Amino acid sequence: PARASMAVSFEHSYDVILLFSWWHPTELPEYAGSLVLIYSACLLQAWLQRRHSHRQARAQPGGYEHSTPLVGWAATAASAAGWWPSVAVAVEEALSIAFGFALMLILMTFNVGVFCTVVLGVLSGRHAFSRSGGGNSGNDSKAPVMQQRHDSHTSELCDM
Repeated sequence: PARASMAVSFEHSYDVILLFSWWHPTELPEYAGSLVLIYSACLLQAWLQRRHSHRQARAQPGGYEHSTPLVGWAATAASAAGWWPSVAVAVEEALSIAFGFALMLILMTFNVGVFCTVVLGVLSGRHAFSRSGGGNSGNDSKAPVMQQRHDSHTSELCDM
């Protein structure tokens, strides 16, 4: 078998190996399906990041968890459930990290279509989930959201 080498410049072929040797679209329909899957992974990554930011905002003093009795009651009930909520949060965090690194590795294929799909997916995911509750009940106030936006922009600048 021919050895695949890593591209050092952008290419526009739909014959590209994505992450694994078995994920190798060689025809246009396979390539298009892969782009849809990559776009979906970007949306899932954005949703998981939004849930993480939302959890952090809720846990801060003065966040809506501390000022809304119903949400505070739900948090008390969740803590009474034992270790399960902590495991669920840890699994979400692990998935978010795994999807983030997988998307970074997919970008390193230097394929124009894949690159554009990831950029479009990340942008549309951030836009879609920055305006919604991120899977929450919608009881949040504007203050935690503004703090979350500030924190995310600050962390993006620190990551550069």
